[in-house]
Amino acid sequence: MNNEFAKRLIDLYLDDQLDVELVSDFREAMRFDPALNAEVASLRDTREQLMKVYGRDEMTNDENRRVYLRIMRNADPSGQAVFNPAGQLEIPWSQPTQNDHRM
Repeated sequence: MNNEFAKRLIDLYLDDQLDVELVSDFREAMRFDPALNAEVASLRDTREQLMKVYGRDEMTNDENRRVYLRIMRNADPSGQAVFNPAGQLEIPWSQPTQNDHRM
């Protein structure tokens, strides 16, 4: 098993996204491999520390929506942009005007 594959496997395990059939095998491997067990414990601790420091901000849903709408207005003053699930903003192409914020 290469290093990248091992890291991905650990990430899937910590994210509770590892296939059900593999979870018991992975736990068994951790039980017999102290280095793997230590790596998983270290990464789990790191994630917990990061969540304490960088956990979800304290904005309310209403505040989140207002910020999102303001970003969308600034990104596309025409209001024709569409946010797709891949995280990309699809803005219809048009010639910029003098008052256009995209210039």
